[in-house]
Amino acid sequence: MARVTIRKKGKRPLSFKRGGLHESLGVPQGQPIPPGKKAAALRGEYGPKAKKQAVFAFKGALATGRETVAGRAKPRKRPRRNSPTRASALRMSDAQLDRQLGKGKMRFRY
Repeated sequence: MARVTIRKKGKRPLSFKRGGLHESLGVPQGQPIPPGKKAAALRGEYGPKAKKQAVFAFKGALATGRETVAGRAKPRKRPRRNSPTRASALRMSDAQLDRQLGKGKMRFRY
């Protein structure tokens, strides 16, 4: 398989052989690694090289990259329904505005 290098600004480049863990564990390329073999590789039962590959893939840089792409994106904030926009605050009288600000209800959306 081909070697892959991940380069990030300000960090050392990470280089690894694509499919190396599958090869070390004896799992055909394209099939998922069984949970038992994954746990055994993380414990080091397949040797030090397979352990390093497993830690890199399941707990290291590759795992965090997958998590970030898959679902760690921040959810979009919904605007508050009770908070007035700047335009609606401008339409309020000074007394209404003072009442809203005094109660702590007023937060502007820009």
